[in-house]
Amino acid sequence: MPGGRPEEHPRPEIVNVILHVVRTGCSWRQLPISSPPWETVYWHFKRWRDDGSLDALHNTLRAKVHAAQGRNEAPAAAISPPRA
Repeated sequence: MPGGRPEEHPRPEIVNVILHVVRTGCSWRQLPISSPPWETVYWHFKRWRDDGSLDALHNTLRAKVHAAQGRNEAPAAAISPPRA
C-alpha cells in the first residue's frame, strides 16, 4: 500500500513459495529454510485468495491456454449422469 513499510521479500519470491506449497503439498510450516517466513507467505496467499486475485489469475490463464489450443476460452465441460 502507498506509504506503508517497504516489502522485505520480493513479490516473485512469495509467488514461488506459494507455488512450491501447491506443487509439493507441504504444509506452510514446512517451507524451506531459505524461503521467507511461512507467516508472511501465508498472509499474502490469504489476501490474494480473499480479494479474488487467485481466481482472476486462474481464469485468465485458463482462457489463454484454451485460446492457444483453438478452443472456446470459457470452460464448457459438463458431467453426464451415469447410465442405468
